[in-house]
Amino acid sequence: MHKNAKGGRGEDLACEYLLKNNYKIIGRNVYFRASEIDIIAAKNSTLIFVEVKARAGSALPAEAVTTTKRQKLFTAMHQYLAKHPAKNYQLDVIAINFLANGEVKLEHYENIGMQD
Repeated sequence: MHKNAKGGRGEDLACEYLLKNNYKIIGRNVYFRASEIDIIAAKNSTLIFVEVKARAGSALPAEAVTTTKRQKLFTAMHQYLAKHPAKNYQLDVIAINFLANGEVKLEHYENIGMQD
């Protein structure tokens, strides 16, 4: 699967997962100077910024969210929040692994901070 196709398919799967789990999708591929937010969602009274990482084979998608990437995401989040204030917000990562046997493994890491 081509990298862009894998990423788009991963974002589609992430949205499906979020919708099934009672999240409301507010936006996709929201661009800022610092970065792009893959998905902005809401659940209860919390605004959730979601970074989607999709990989094929034995790669570990979540490892691609480095400290530098998190810093860019937090900058983009704050740019969004400056225009759309929210009291409660968090950064989540949805890691999707397209396995060789055709299966898809999805892991949702909630409220990741700046720690490594």
